Amino acid sequence: MPREPMDERFRDRMRRERSDLILRHTATLGAELGWDGFRVEDVAQRVGVAKGTIYLDFPDKENLVGAALSRCGAELLELLRQSVEPVRGAGAQMSAALRFLAALVVDHPELSAYLRSAMSSRSSPSLGEVPRYVRKLVEAAQASQEMPRDVDPELAAEVVLAASCVPASFRIATKRGPDQLVTELSALLRSLASA
Repeated sequence: MPREPMDERFRDRMRRERSDLILRHTATLGAELGWDGFRVEDVAQRVGVAKGTIYLDFPDKENLVGAALSRCGAELLELLRQSVEPVRGAGAQMSAALRFLAALVVDHPELSAYLRSAMSSRSSPSLGEVPRYVRKLVEAAQASQEMPRDVDPELAAEVVLAASCVPASFRIATKRGPDQLVTELSALLRSLASA
């Protein structure tokens, strides 16, 4: 009898791990084929489970895609914070955010696809936190006079996020490298501030 709670914990852990694997592969397929361009069968094949196994955790494709998008948003925000928060100085943190976002398409194509989709549809529940975080970075850089105060922080955050996931950014980051994209984005921000 005492073994049952352990068996239950084991089953719960295995179910969480399976769900996480399903969501990771869903995000990868979303990046490769578009969020509407794949079938639940495609996810099942990638994960190596029966289609019905996916339906144990996600009742339909809409729930599966919604959960994968939420997971991507949370992961994007966490990785962005991890790249920014160890850096000291508001300007340096803004630069770290730009470097992270410029490398996103190369380092995390599924998160880049998520961001591109979320920026175009604005329907993702997790996207709201990412622009807020970038806006706070802009405001801190403005407060330390490392960024012009006449730039609207919300607009700057949206421009930075949008610029990091447009096709031209993808082309620059993959062909010439994320550092070149950072240079291009920085020049763009400077030119917008002086215009």
